[in-house]
Amino acid sequence: DVNSRYGALEKDLRDARAALENQQSELEGTIAVLNGHIENSYEDELADVQVQIAELETVEQHRDDLHEQISQLKQEESGLKSTLATLAGEGKKLNERIDRLGTSDSDTCPLCGQSLDELHREQVLEELTTDRDTMREQYRQSNQRIQDIADEVTEHQRMVQQLGEQLAALPRLRQQAGTLQAQSSQAQDARVKLTKAQAELEAVQQALTSEDYGHELREQMHLLDDERGKIGYDTDEFEAVSTQKAEFSAYEAQHLQLEIAKGTLPSEQTALDSLIARQETLRQALADEDVAILALGEQITDLTAQVVIKNQRREEVLKQRALFNAASGQLGSANQQLAALEHLRTRREALEVQREEAERQQALYKELEYAFGKNGVPTMIIEAAIPELETAANELLARMTDGRMHLRLSTLTTNVDGSQRETLEIEIADELGVRPYEMYSGGEAFRINFAIRVALSKMLARRAGAHLRTLFIDEGFGTQDDQGRNKLVEAITA
Repeated sequence: DVNSRYGALEKDLRDARAALENQQSELEGTIAVLNGHIENSYEDELADVQVQIAELETVEQHRDDLHEQISQLKQEESGLKSTLATLAGEGKKLNERIDRLGTSDSDTCPLCGQSLDELHREQVLEELTTDRDTMREQYRQSNQRIQDIADEVTEHQRMVQQLGEQLAALPRLRQQAGTLQAQSSQAQDARVKLTKAQAELEAVQQALTSEDYGHELREQMHLLDDERGKIGYDTDEFEAVSTQKAEFSAYEAQHLQLEIAKGTLPSEQTALDSLIARQETLRQALADEDVAILALGEQITDLTAQVVIKNQRREEVLKQRALFNAASGQLGSANQQLAALEHLRTRREALEVQREEAERQQALYKELEYAFGKNGVPTMIIEAAIPELETAANELLARMTDGRMHLRLSTLTTNVDGSQRETLEIEIADELGVRPYEMYSGGEAFRINFAIRVALSKMLARRAGAHLRTLFIDEGFGTQDDQGRNKLVEAITA
């Protein structure tokens, strides 16, 4: 009948509303869960952690710069120590040369073997002292720089230690930032889902408020209302009868409630199934989120390992840089030593030039010494004069002795060991043989002396371009007889 059909339509309309209300509840639950994710997005905390990481990375860069400066300072220190060793060795050699030159009394330089006068000694001492003073000043400056470097390295190491204490929190902050970044990504996804869920909830609420649902059912109910009007159906009377019937028919009411319950049971079951399905969907979503969190955790672990590798590589780079700086320091030290050796080479070349000049002058002086020594020009003069002197003396001696005596002047004599030495020996030959000058005395010795002296006077006068006009003879005639004296006069006037 009409009422039964109308009641069925009302039941279907209530089921439609119940379905919307269930959908509304599900959306509200979903929105609550998403809001929880959004409220715990940790964006502010992530931003704070990122600020701390940026500050500590600046500190880390400062620490690395200090390590680089320490390495460069140690490189410079190594070069300076090498320079000090070189300067100490060269300074010791200079002191020894100065002492040898200052304490030497020889006319020969103890350093180069050249002839050494006082002026040359003072010049060399001045040059050596200047070189030593220059080396001492360079040594003092290098030593002072080494002390300054030690102070700078100590200060840098102290700052590195302080910065290292600050950087101890950097790995933990980086791991925390990775976790917060994952949670922030989840919050971003939740915002997108929340917007969609809110739009769906608003549409459901609007449909419930405006009863914008079950239009076909409402149209059928409207047609039934028209049909009841045509048959004279009185609603008030029907309700009065129904009320009276309800008052007397409790069982019928209960039966009706039971029927209604049976009628709504499928929709309620449907709603329950929907909620269970929604719960399962949310559980699956949570499981997916857990899987995503685990994946992000693995990524964080991998990134942490990469950070460790990065730090190891940074340490390796610093180590290699330190080795490079040490090698550069050794190169710098070698260059300094090379420069010092080049300076010494230049100095040696200058000294070689001076030595060669001194040797040349020494050779000249030796030639002059030899020339003006007993074996030089005087000997040559004597050797050139002896034949002339010997000839003139023999002419006089022959006149005075009627040719019985003849003398010979010898400039070499033989020693006991067979060697020869320079001398001036007078050997006289007469009818008795050859005898040395010392074996003659009296008149014979006077005639020999007289012949040599007159011959020498004539030779000197001739070489001077003069004439021998006067001859003074003191004594000597007492050893001569009349014939001897006449021979002397003839020899003089000849």
